[in-house]
Amino acid sequence: MEFLRESELMAGLSLESAPFTVGCALIVALAGWSAPPAQAQDEARQNAVDKIVEQVQQGADKASLPVALSIDHARLARKAGSPMPPSTVVMVRDPDLETSWLQADPDLALELPLRVLIHQPTTEPSPRVSRQNGASLLQRHGLSNPSLAGQYDRSMVSLLQQVPNSAVQVVPAFKRAGDGIVSIPSPLDLNQTLARVLEIIDEQSDTVLFEVIRFNATDEAAQQGAPVTLVLFGGPGPGGRAMADATLLGLDAFCQKMLIRRDAEGQVVVRFNDLTWIAARQGMAVSPVLQAINTRLINTFGQGLTREQPASR
Repeated sequence: MEFLRESELMAGLSLESAPFTVGCALIVALAGWSAPPAQAQDEARQNAVDKIVEQVQQGADKASLPVALSIDHARLARKAGSPMPPSTVVMVRDPDLETSWLQADPDLALELPLRVLIHQPTTEPSPRVSRQNGASLLQRHGLSNPSLAGQYDRSMVSLLQQVPNSAVQVVPAFKRAGDGIVSIPSPLDLNQTLARVLEIIDEQSDTVLFEVIRFNATDEAAQQGAPVTLVLFGGPGPGGRAMADATLLGLDAFCQKMLIRRDAEGQVVVRFNDLTWIAARQGMAVSPVLQAINTRLINTFGQGLTREQPASR
């Protein structure tokens, strides 16, 4: 049998056969291709987080806790040019819990909806499912109520029923002075204040509005209290930079929550978390990026809520 040299074979190819030959070569090349080790590891970690997110959602379905919002911090941050480890926060609604907690203190809306963070800490080999403890959340607001704390923890156990216990981590709560809540009085009524807050968010080119939750809107028992509105929003780019080395911030600091309600004197107030306080309470260092985001929140909404609007014609 006679074998052709490579040069002879190539010389004998017609133009018609060339595309077929190039296609075969491409298939052979792709068949032997594999992702770089670092990329393969990143994909494996993302897949592991995604799998647990599915387990949480399955648990929510079985427990009849409707998913209100699922924010994939990592993919949003990557799209905004701020890569970070895999991290997704899942929030679910529990009407009974919300009613009893808001009747105890409307500021507890800042601890709602019920939520868990599925994330890949940079220092650990496998994903974590981080959650809060009912008693520590109440303690932040000066409350000690075993019944309310137990209600929260039972709902959390139901939500995580499909997740291996070994993956679940209750977030530590170190004692801090104050309650870590920034409060800004609004010169407007409730509806006007909500409209102004949404307007301010829309003016930020790097910010996304995720959800507006109106508590006490449909539940008959909850209507005994004053209207409480929670606006959920965030900046994937800045947030991704803050969470790059501190994924746990994705549970309570990100996304941001803006609470709108009347205080005991009838004054409309806008209240939100001091992000540096949240980080310190969870035992994390306050990075310059987080400090800058916190300062921007305070200044942007403090100035935006009090600025004069042009008179309507």
